[in-house]
Amino acid sequence: MPRHLSWRWVTVSLVASLVLRAAGTEYVWQTNDIDYPSDEMRLQGDVMWDVTNTRLVAQCAAECLKHDDCRSFNFIRERRLCELSNSTHADPGAKLQSDPLSSYFTRDTFDVQQDALGVCVNQRPCANGGQCYHALTLEGVNTYYCVCVAGWEGRQCTEKAGSLTWADWGEWSTCSKSCGRGWQDRRRECVNSKTGDVKTALDCFGSSQEQRYCNDVPCPYWFPWSEWGECSTYTTCGRGYKLRTRKCGNGGTAGVDRLCKGPTNETAPCKVPGCEVPLKIDGGPTEGEGRVLIYDDLRETWGAICGAQWEKSAADVACRQLGYASGAAEATTDARYGGENDSYAISSLECSGRERHLAACLSKQWGDDCNGSAPAGVRCVGKSRNTCNKATPSV
Repeated sequence: MPRHLSWRWVTVSLVASLVLRAAGTEYVWQTNDIDYPSDEMRLQGDVMWDVTNTRLVAQCAAECLKHDDCRSFNFIRERRLCELSNSTHADPGAKLQSDPLSSYFTRDTFDVQQDALGVCVNQRPCANGGQCYHALTLEGVNTYYCVCVAGWEGRQCTEKAGSLTWADWGEWSTCSKSCGRGWQDRRRECVNSKTGDVKTALDCFGSSQEQRYCNDVPCPYWFPWSEWGECSTYTTCGRGYKLRTRKCGNGGTAGVDRLCKGPTNETAPCKVPGCEVPLKIDGGPTEGEGRVLIYDDLRETWGAICGAQWEKSAADVACRQLGYASGAAEATTDARYGGENDSYAISSLECSGRERHLAACLSKQWGDDCNGSAPAGVRCVGKSRNTCNKATPSV
């Protein structure tokens, strides 16, 4: 029973000089003089292979030249069929008969560069009876593979069956990334177990290399900035600075890891009420006596001072700021001067007594209440030297 092959070569025309395109390269064919009946002739019997889907006689010629046993062929154009034969019309008993659909040619009618026929014909790489088959790489380069007969193996059927094996896998390579999913691979060699010779990877069945994911963990990166801290002058007065920080997360090191470059701290200017904000005394029966109110120049409002920590040293500072050189005769915390509905600008205050302005004392500003205590008050000594306490803002 003839074996059937499917033809998929680029077609050419049968003329005195033919051009065959194979694997992107052009090859020139030559036809020799024909001294036998050819047109409308067909050799009967001895058909080794039927090659289907052949549109041109040159395709049949190429197939015949590829097979050592092929000595002639019939080309049946209308059926797109090529019949390869291991005999010729010159053999004893050959039957070359008339057939209007067929053309008959011997193998030596055509010559072509050997490269056009591929590696199998050119190099005959398969040993020990192995059958060679043509193939193309992904890049379109001619290559081959061998199908070995029983008892032989390897890429070219040169190794005794059972002698080829894979050596142990090598160590895994260094991961391509330190984080964020990288790749690593390991390799092994094909060896002849009897001789120890290293063979090519194509001699053994399977892959010489394998890969796997590695370091599939999130990369270090900056966590979000923290909230801004309190102004550095929050407990005193005037301009200062505030600070916020950030951390390099996922086990990273700031300034080292790629996504953690830059500073860990950031500062920005800030301001609390000024150090020379005005004071006024309110609610007292006489000059220099009453509740002490302080002006917040940021909120632009007056506020009372909680009397919970109001002491004589703070009262002295307040009176001197208001022009009473001798300070205070008394620091009051008994609500005698009213102010039950006042808002508190300072909820606690600590003065050494040497400050020039009350805002320069250590303080906790703008508390919601005074924990049940009354507003701070003073009774200053003498007369104020201030004829105008700056431009005192109105309530």
